[in-house]
Amino acid sequence: MTGWLKNFMKDPLYKLIKKTIAKLAEVPVSEIMDDMHFQEVLEIDSLEAVEILHKVEKKFKVKLIDADLSEIKTLKDVYNYCRNRIKI
Repeated sequence: MTGWLKNFMKDPLYKLIKKTIAKLAEVPVSEIMDDMHFQEVLEIDSLEAVEILHKVEKKFKVKLIDADLSEIKTLKDVYNYCRNRIKI
């Protein structure tokens, strides 16, 4: 595992997003992979996807842009989108 990947997986933002996705999908956190598609693999609907992003907004006090949300399909997408907007 590269240093970048280790740091990525230790990031509190990454952990929060992954934990939230696992809870909504009702699967163990260990089963959530970075490139799993919310709707196709995890069966998370669009309302639940918005809930994930709302938790990120609340926890990290950042406003996410609604128009961008349709492009977010995986844990990696959520993480990259949020990481580019949050300074922690």
